[in-house]
This record gives sequence, C-alpha cells and structure tokens, in this order.
Amino acid sequence: MVDVEHPDFERFPKFQQALAASLTAELNPGDVLFIPSMWWHHVRGIDDINVLITHWWRDTPGYLGRPNNALQHSMLSLRSLPKAQRKAWKAMFDHYIFDHDDVDDSYITDNAKGMLTKPLDELNARKLRADLINKLKR
Repeated sequence: MVDVEHPDFERFPKFQQALAASLTAELNPGDVLFIPSMWWHHVRGIDDINVLITHWWRDTPGYLGRPNNALQHSMLSLRSLPKAQRKAWKAMFDHYIFDHDDVDDSYITDNAKGMLTKPLDELNARKLRADLINKLKR
C-alpha cells in the first residue's frame, strides 16, 4: 500500500525502518536476480523492455499443498473470531504447526500418529485434503 517512490512516512512510519534495512540491485541486460521465498520486495523496470518472472517453489512435495491456501482459509475461518478465541487458536497453531519440532510425541505409536507424522506423509496428506474438501463443500 506504500507508494515506494514517494512514501508517506506519517501514514506508514514503519516503512522508514524497511528502507533502512533494504537493499538495491540494478540489473544489466542478461542479469538474473534470485529473491528467496518469503522476502518482501519491490521491482521497478527502468528500461523500455523488462521481463519479470515470478515462480514460487519450495523444497516440499506437491501433495502437501500451498501454504497460501492455509493462510486464506485461516483468514476466512479465524480472523473474525473474538480475540480470546483467536488467541486459543494461535496456541493450537503454535503447538501443531510452528513448534511441532519441539513436541515429544514418542509416547504415540507410529501407526496412531496419523496427521501428526513428521514429516507428513503422502497418505495422511491426502486424507487431510479429502476431509478439508468435504468440509469446504458444505
């Protein structure tokens, strides 16, 4: 939402911090710039002809789905909940999604872990996807 060329620092005061941490790269014909996944960026073409190719890839199998789908679904189902409920869901996401590497689940037998397998295997990913699709159809 910030006009990068003419920023309104009163309206967007944190943009000054972003600019202070930013890097600038000017490319020449034939140059390529790789921007890592999840890095915020702004691109401006300064020549008559410019080419920009965006491809989001990741190092996980395709059967796991796209993270932006989870974000959109979360916006749909969680964002408008009362703050106390969002806080409870945040704790659930932290436990099952963001901090799961730190969870000791050795007391659960492998055949009982289901969607809690680390990493999530294809069979359980397909089960989760089918369940979610059925719920979204309602």
